[in-house]
Amino acid sequence: IIISGLLPDLFMGLAGLEGPGYRPDLDISRAEYLLVPGNAVTAGGEKIGESPDFAVRANLRNPALVNLGVHDCNSILKTQQVVNQGLRAMEVDLIYNNDPAKPSLLLAHDEVHATDLDLENFLQRFSDKIDFLWLDIKNINKESNRHILEYLERLDVAYKLRGRALVESDDAPGLALFADKGWQTSIYLGWKEIARAVRSGAIDEVAARIERQVRENGIGGLSYPLVLDPQVQQYLMPRLPAGTKNYSWKPTWFYSDPDLADKAAHYGHIPRLLVEGGSPFNLEPTRLKTPSAEGH
Repeated sequence: IIISGLLPDLFMGLAGLEGPGYRPDLDISRAEYLLVPGNAVTAGGEKIGESPDFAVRANLRNPALVNLGVHDCNSILKTQQVVNQGLRAMEVDLIYNNDPAKPSLLLAHDEVHATDLDLENFLQRFSDKIDFLWLDIKNINKESNRHILEYLERLDVAYKLRGRALVESDDAPGLALFADKGWQTSIYLGWKEIARAVRSGAIDEVAARIERQVRENGIGGLSYPLVLDPQVQQYLMPRLPAGTKNYSWKPTWFYSDPDLADKAAHYGHIPRLLVEGGSPFNLEPTRLKTPSAEGH
């Protein structure tokens, strides 16, 4: 079977044009795709069962991977690809825009790359396809947090966001207001600071400071690159309140990795672990990071 004849359903699915004539079971980017992999080959002769996209669907069916989500869903195109594959947990980067005429949270990793896509537009399109949304808000602080909270509270009325969202920032005092209002919160830990403290012997001092930030501001979790997990478990978690959660990401793991379940098996204590989407049908290049660039 040659998949070229299925291209109309693929393109309709990627574009979100799921109208008359569209069949998700013939759309190779969707979890509902049912063509028997043993009989299906691409126009180039590759067995679909050996393709990365098939590995994504296999990983989706694996109950050991229910804690995984997709990193950096900052565009309509990437998010559409992610939801087409059946993935329902994702992370977005957000910049607060304090324009008096229209304050908003823009989907962007930094102000240089910000577009006019904001969180409200994003939710209008994808809210019913998301079970968990990690909100990495880059510019929370004591001056902006009330405005950001008002914006999120308004979206919560429309989309019931609070119970399925995580608010993350590196500003612990800025997060306190969100924690007081019942939002799940997590403080971002810079990997360079922790690694430097371990090497210099100052980790106890850093751990004590993080403990104070968590306790004084009522923060519910720590978020950090997976490379730091041994240090977090050894030096930080024993000091923190019971129930403090761990959130992490691994930018060099992909949802299409055939061995993803084996790699993730050691991290069942992390309720949400972000990896990259990864699919041969991705039209948007993935922002790859080296192991030494464990930023978020």
